[in-house]
Amino acid sequence: DFALISGGGRVWWEATSPSSQISVTSRSWLRSPFSGFSAQPLYSNPEWALHPQSNLGTCWGQAGPEGYLGIHLMSTITVSGVTIDHPMEVRVNTASTPREMLLLGVVEDDKQSRSVQRFYESHHDHHIFEHWNVQTFSVIPEVQRLSLAIKRIVLVTISNWGNPNHTLICRVRIHGDRI
Repeated sequence: DFALISGGGRVWWEATSPSSQISVTSRSWLRSPFSGFSAQPLYSNPEWALHPQSNLGTCWGQAGPEGYLGIHLMSTITVSGVTIDHPMEVRVNTASTPREMLLLGVVEDDKQSRSVQRFYESHHDHHIFEHWNVQTFSVIPEVQRLSLAIKRIVLVTISNWGNPNHTLICRVRIHGDRI
């Protein structure tokens, strides 16, 4: 897993969509007891998608039904696949589960980028009705044969299963061979 945050992977903030806002009612002790409760806006952190655990409360809430998660990989690799974890306990509301996703690799080598023009790594549908918490999708063979040196990835959520407010990304793993 070359995206794992504890191994050196990190969020590429400039290529990452905003997080969804979660309103939490809390009591402000600085106010008078008569002012009541106030909603404090909280935002989930996209770094949760790169942590090794994936369970309820540790998913990134991406704002809206589509968006991007940019990832600086821990080292330069040739990408072979992506794994998406979405645990059963998170599926309380399946509408916020990713449906269609696209994996883009950034080619930074001038020679390779001239030969590639415009390729994507992988395009897949995440099937929430499967009985598996973890689904792995391979990079298309034509791209694998190019042995592209990739250090940055963008995982694009094209759609979810119907939630207009947010999409939950619980864990993303990027597989490949170190160059």
